[in-house]
Amino acid sequence: MHNVTTSGGYIIELHRIVAKSNGNSNGNTIKNHPVILQPGLMGTSSDFLMASADFSADEGAPMGADMGLELFKRGYDVWLR
Repeated sequence: MHNVTTSGGYIIELHRIVAKSNGNSNGNTIKNHPVILQPGLMGTSSDFLMASADFSADEGAPMGADMGLELFKRGYDVWLR
């Protein structure tokens, strides 16, 4: 959990799913871009994580309904509002 203070003084709570790193031939690590998922009115960050009961972190697994976890599985740095 991360607390971010905006220029207007609002404190926003963000949750992060840390992306996995992929090594390249130079030995450096490469991460995909960060992604921020913002739910609509009456939604919560858990809506992006708990849409289905069958999540697999395996790269060959079929795509599920959990957008946050699917982006994480593909190596993105996922932030949830």
